[in-house]
Amino acid sequence: MSGGPNVLILGGCGLVGRFLMKFLVENNLAGFMRAADKAMPATSNMPPAMEKLYELPNVEYRQCNLTSPPSIAKMFAEDKGPWNYVINLAAETKYGQPEAVYKERVLDLGVRCAQEAAKHKIDAYIDFSTAQVYEPGKKLRKEDGKIKPWTLLAKYSLQKEEELRKMNDLPWVIVRPAIIYGPGDNNGLAPRLICGAVYKYLNEKMKFLWDGDVKMSTVHVRDVVKARGSCARAASHTRCSTSQ
Repeated sequence: MSGGPNVLILGGCGLVGRFLMKFLVENNLAGFMRAADKAMPATSNMPPAMEKLYELPNVEYRQCNLTSPPSIAKMFAEDKGPWNYVINLAAETKYGQPEAVYKERVLDLGVRCAQEAAKHKIDAYIDFSTAQVYEPGKKLRKEDGKIKPWTLLAKYSLQKEEELRKMNDLPWVIVRPAIIYGPGDNNGLAPRLICGAVYKYLNEKMKFLWDGDVKMSTVHVRDVVKARGSCARAASHTRCSTSQ
């Protein structure tokens, strides 16, 4: 898309990042795209066709450490003109990590990236948080539902959100998705489905700490990336928090 918006995707090789890249390319929605990630496309378990997206003329991949301020500054370099949209998908999403890891790779990383984005006067900054910030319960939670983080990821995601709200010079939107699933998922529904398949193969009863009454909200990765356009338009006009 010649003359289209320039899009910087932080965490551009993860599950959402790769599908977002695919969506932007297939629908001709961006001029120049840069994917910044510590993981390389070749080592991210992508299908070959998706991996080739990162080799297109208007797509650039840069390996980086987004916990490092100098590295962040390099990712924001305006080699192809100013950035219009910055989408932050970079965060530690694995469970069971030491608390210091979540502070560094969720809170500190997110705040530093947002601060850098503010320097570049972008049109919209879309930050990826988690629905785990809401108080757990049997009822569905709306955007204004009671907040009570129940994981370390959620604890530091919420702290990151609070810091973004203080940035009056940054047009931002915060997205709080449910459990994301889809092709390439290895951290959401996939582990549960694999466990179920193994127990079925062994013809054994699967025993968990929870019974069949447990319900989990989910969203397909393709629906998540389609919502990015609405988020970008919202951020361009006002600052708000949105949930999937």
